[in-house]
Amino acid sequence: MNQDECMSFLTPWFERIYAQFPMAVSLYNDNYPSRVRAEHDDSLAAHCVHRHVVTGFQREFDNDRRFHFLKPKGLHVLNVHDRIVARFKKVDAEGRHQNADTEQQRLFDRQMPIPGLPEEALRVTFGYEPDPAFSKCERVIVACPSGKSIKWAGQIVEDDGEYGWVDLTQPKLVAS
Repeated sequence: MNQDECMSFLTPWFERIYAQFPMAVSLYNDNYPSRVRAEHDDSLAAHCVHRHVVTGFQREFDNDRRFHFLKPKGLHVLNVHDRIVARFKKVDAEGRHQNADTEQQRLFDRQMPIPGLPEEALRVTFGYEPDPAFSKCERVIVACPSGKSIKWAGQIVEDDGEYGWVDLTQPKLVAS
């Protein structure tokens, strides 16, 4: 599945996908005392937001028969129609995530089979990029990893209640 096919397939759910990320960042900033947040490093802040994202997705999609939450060996993913399997991550402006280097993470990012996940499903990251102060969600991105790089990335955008997407894929430099 290429970028256009993936993003077109996800379009009916953009609003519901998008909403989970700013809501989780806002929940973290509005409900954790500033004294507590001041003691959090970037990793702990991202972990707290991640937990709120996962819970938000569960609330939003748990009763929708087209979506299934899978947890093979602790990898928490959202399975959409057995066509897309998505992880939830804090990402940079290009859609790249940083996390512990595990065999399972490497298999996911290389689009390889993982026991317990639909084999043919495209593996993507549903990600959010916070502002430098971690005070708001700058953008929501759907990225397709390819090993340690990103094959493509699209930003979900909202304009007057209408949701769409724009391509964020960085051109690949080629040696001459």
